[in-house]
Amino acid sequence: MGTKANLIVAAAAGACTVIVTMPLDTASSRMLKSEFGKSKGLWKTLSKGTWIEAFDGLGISLLLTSNPSIQYRVFDQLKQRLLIRQLSKRTGTESSPEALSAFALGAVSKCIASCLT
Repeated sequence: MGTKANLIVAAAAGACTVIVTMPLDTASSRMLKSEFGKSKGLWKTLSKGTWIEAFDGLGISLLLTSNPSIQYRVFDQLKQRLLIRQLSKRTGTESSPEALSAFALGAVSKCIASCLT
């Protein structure tokens, strides 16, 4: 599977997960503030509200499912640029710690993805 298809499948899986779990997430958040208590809280919270209220925040959650896709894409682009730069500068005596490079690329790509989303 190619990169684009992988990103599309990952985004679709994230969207399906958010749509299925959003009512339970909303109910559990409201249970924390509920006067019903934990044992009766879930049923009363779900039965008391409407479906529109159960999906409160769905748009933002769907937007945030794009974060891993953006992070992966940015990481891949930065990795390609770093590899090209290392190959063009390779003299045979240069030794760069690859684990540190991967950590730095991951940190930078996560920062960029978080800022964009």
